[in-house]
Amino acid sequence: MTAELAPIKHPFKRWAKFLLPIVISTGILVYLFYNYRIEAIWEKVDELSIFTVLVALGLLLGNLALGIGRLKYLLSYFGARDISTFACIRAFVAGLLSSIFILNLVGNVVGRFALLRRQGVSVATVTALVFTEKLLLAISGLALLVFGWVEVFGSRQLYTALAEASLPEAVLAMCLVTAASLAIFRWTREQQLLRRMVSRTALSRIGAMLALTLAAQILMALTYAIIAERIIGPSAPSLTTLFAAGAIVSFAAAMPLSVNGWGIRELTSIFVLGKLGVPAPEAVGTSVTLGVLATVSVLISSVFLAKPLATSALPAKSAEDSKDQESVLTVAKVQSRTTNSIVLLVAGPLTVLFLFFSMHIPFEGTVVSLNLGDPMALMGLALFLLTWTTSKKLPAEVPRFFLYWMLALTLLLIGGFLNGAARIGVTDWALNNRLIGWSVILGYVSIGAMCVSTLGLHSLRRLAEVIIVGGAMITLFDLAHRQFEIASGSFEFIASNFEGFVKNRNAFALQLLTGLVALLAYSVPFKKKLPPILLSFLLGSIMLGIWRSYSLSGLACMVILLAIALLLRLLPWKMFGLAVFWAGTVIGLVSIFSYISNVSGVDRLPFNHTPDADLIVGGSTSERLLTIRVGLEMWMANPIFGEGLGSFANRHFGENGKQLVIHSVPIWLLAEFGLVGLAIALSLPLAVAFKYIRSYTPNRAPAFMLTLGLLLLFAMFGLVHDIAYQRLFWLLAGACAAASVKVGYSDKQR
Repeated sequence: MTAELAPIKHPFKRWAKFLLPIVISTGILVYLFYNYRIEAIWEKVDELSIFTVLVALGLLLGNLALGIGRLKYLLSYFGARDISTFACIRAFVAGLLSSIFILNLVGNVVGRFALLRRQGVSVATVTALVFTEKLLLAISGLALLVFGWVEVFGSRQLYTALAEASLPEAVLAMCLVTAASLAIFRWTREQQLLRRMVSRTALSRIGAMLALTLAAQILMALTYAIIAERIIGPSAPSLTTLFAAGAIVSFAAAMPLSVNGWGIRELTSIFVLGKLGVPAPEAVGTSVTLGVLATVSVLISSVFLAKPLATSALPAKSAEDSKDQESVLTVAKVQSRTTNSIVLLVAGPLTVLFLFFSMHIPFEGTVVSLNLGDPMALMGLALFLLTWTTSKKLPAEVPRFFLYWMLALTLLLIGGFLNGAARIGVTDWALNNRLIGWSVILGYVSIGAMCVSTLGLHSLRRLAEVIIVGGAMITLFDLAHRQFEIASGSFEFIASNFEGFVKNRNAFALQLLTGLVALLAYSVPFKKKLPPILLSFLLGSIMLGIWRSYSLSGLACMVILLAIALLLRLLPWKMFGLAVFWAGTVIGLVSIFSYISNVSGVDRLPFNHTPDADLIVGGSTSERLLTIRVGLEMWMANPIFGEGLGSFANRHFGENGKQLVIHSVPIWLLAEFGLVGLAIALSLPLAVAFKYIRSYTPNRAPAFMLTLGLLLLFAMFGLVHDIAYQRLFWLLAGACAAASVKVGYSDKQR
């Protein structure tokens, strides 16, 4: 049943969830001003003339005007064509004002929805248009970023970064997975929606929005260049070079990492202008001036909020009597639910697809990791919270004990963080990796739960299909790409382990195992829709990927899962035999091809061997055993509540003092949260398993089998690996929780 909530009497409690980015931005600014002397920074800013300030303000106001035009196009694109220009101005300004105090991504949704809800626009529509706007900003920003990068750093480093990040291959693999999913499982509704999204009219609107976005970012980079030229003085680089630097700084500031770009903008400015020989005070002064003037331009435009706007633009014409008014509201609610369904129809599979791709970009001796699914998770969390607070009920039907479990885990992390802070102080790993990272995990849970609760079991099956096809296609793509490199003589040996696009063989093995669990859970309905040879092809490809990852944990889990599936007759022996034959055939052909390439072209392969000859195993067994042994010692010292979050990572047991984590989820829980933490974490999984065991007629519904399979996989793999924050698991956890409410219904998928 849907959990009813009492009205919120204290709005501050709702805003307190978003105060942490303010602390991050303020902390960075205080650090910069302390280290680079605020007096020196102010001296540079004070040299700006009134004319320069006015020109910069004019450009920034022009940037806002282009943004308002883009919002108008976005509303039209999502079906809200009756919203007036004045209402668009107010909504755009409200979003910017919210972004001054809240994380940029969430602030835009909160501010715009506060104004557009009065015009009959649903929270799902606002969330979708904000995400689309950020996507347009990313596309146009990347174009300017490439120009800026080449101008400042040169083309060689750009090519190196793109090659090592495997960006072209990732884009190609994404298209392959999308096309295969649409074709294999015949996504009728999704194909119709895709045709509508890329129709001639839709594409013309997208082109106009992209042009407006690019023009707005050009104005922002030009503003940065003008301010920098005046602050730096006669020794300033050319205006073109400063414009390129501004493009890089603007792109970094637009990342959803801080409040309105504060802090990130200053750090990036120091780094980029430092490469051009500009001292840090001038760099900080330029970025701070730009940030202040941008805020001033928003405050100036906030005068449009002074005049109240009457509620209008509901999907039906207003009537004189109450009966017609009720009809108008009914139409609005129906359209809101429809929009919500369309948004989640796209958001769920897209988030799963993005989870297969983590970008690891080498930069100045370090590696910047970007998970493409995290922005989707943040948008999902914003959609969940806004729907919750405005409708006074949860936007997803999930069992109450699942809600209590998630609440208990959240309180456990907060308590563990406070315990660790009292013992060893606040550590970066505990604060950023675990505590802040948990908010992202909650976003994934929200997306999964809302998708299944809104769209039914059809949505859960769609998520499973993307996982299955993603694992199979990425395995085959990786295999084909390696053979192509060997044949062309450009193969650079790194490791024979398959890592997919997550750059970690164990993480990739876990993704493939999740696909295996999904395929086994849905094997019965799949057999009614797909030919057996196709299912064997998908199963064999996933098995091939797990084998080529050379993850011992992955191989062991695969054997156990296949044995259980054969025992429970979820997997027919014939399908299993064909899958093994397909995987074995591919392995044999690849081995023959590698041998021929090695014999006929010795010079083309480094070290005079095939890629399989060197098996790179990440992390030694002794290191893993060390983490488990020390973790147990920590638990024995504090058995009830543990030593607190971050206590183990703070010890730096790795080589050369690097930070390690405990390679076992239960041991990590015991060491840092004690028996209390382990009991809370195991309460729901044990309850689900006990319910299944004691039932006289076991539930064979795919949704329930998927739940059990995931719990079993997590229990096995988590014994020897730190997978507590695996995003794909938590997204499916939310989806399965919502599906448990609907398991009693028919499992029709179309």
